[in-house]
Amino acid sequence: MPSEIQCPPRCIAIADRDWCVSICPEIGGAIVTATWRGRPIFHDRSAEALDTLNVRRMGCYPLVPYSNRIGHACFEWAGTTQTLRPNSPGEPHAIHGFGWQRAWGVEWATDTTVALTLRHSPDADWPYACSIRQTLSLNEASLALTLEMTNEHSTPVPAGLGWHPFFPMSTATRLQTRWERMLEMDPDHLPYQDIPVPPRFNFAHGQPMSDIEVDHCFAGWSGSATILQDDYVVHLQSARTPAAVLMRQHGQGFFALEPVSHVNNALQFAPSRALGPMHALAVGQTMRIAMRLAVQALEPETY
Repeated sequence: MPSEIQCPPRCIAIADRDWCVSICPEIGGAIVTATWRGRPIFHDRSAEALDTLNVRRMGCYPLVPYSNRIGHACFEWAGTTQTLRPNSPGEPHAIHGFGWQRAWGVEWATDTTVALTLRHSPDADWPYACSIRQTLSLNEASLALTLEMTNEHSTPVPAGLGWHPFFPMSTATRLQTRWERMLEMDPDHLPYQDIPVPPRFNFAHGQPMSDIEVDHCFAGWSGSATILQDDYVVHLQSARTPAAVLMRQHGQGFFALEPVSHVNNALQFAPSRALGPMHALAVGQTMRIAMRLAVQALEPETY
């Protein structure tokens, strides 16, 4: 086969009554699409994603072994300075870990569940050995995800996990959730202070997303959110994720709400110790997060 021709990635479909989910292990262990009764739960850019093999056009992808940016791709750990590879064009930082840029293996799969794995040896993207497992499971009521990281290094290591889902947005879309603090970002996309949540980003009673432009990390997150769409509502519940990133840029017809285990740049940002630090994972220890999405129609339907 000529080198310029790329084989299409192999996707796995799981389904259960109202749900249908397509997963692409080879592109970052990402969810390509997820639908409930034909409605898009994640923003659907699947044609572009698969044509360009671009994980950032997928519906949702895992963040491991850290979320968001490590400033200027270096950090101190256990008295040693570690330098990483800046892994996104135009960025001086390391971003979102290595999981989204690797092919995952399929450990096992059924009609309704798939388990993906990824084993990492020290390299320029992350200097510590670890193994990762992501499980995606459907029942008629919900889509459930778990993400685990086990330290296989010879010393304790920093560890963080999260997901980066994109949700569709229309003029009807409203977000309701709660958080306690906001990390303000500098022009380099790194946090420089934490402040009380400004009224425009207080979603305790719900706000239209079409009026919002935002790219901030929020600490003290409740771990739950309600996303109201035109004729259905998504209930998101996340466990062991005390922070969240909300991102919607001008003109975009979608937004990201990312459940994460630590705040942005946690290895450098001093207030992270109180707001949401990265875990210090002991040798052989496993950390785990979970996310569940349940959907409800706003009007009775006949099938």
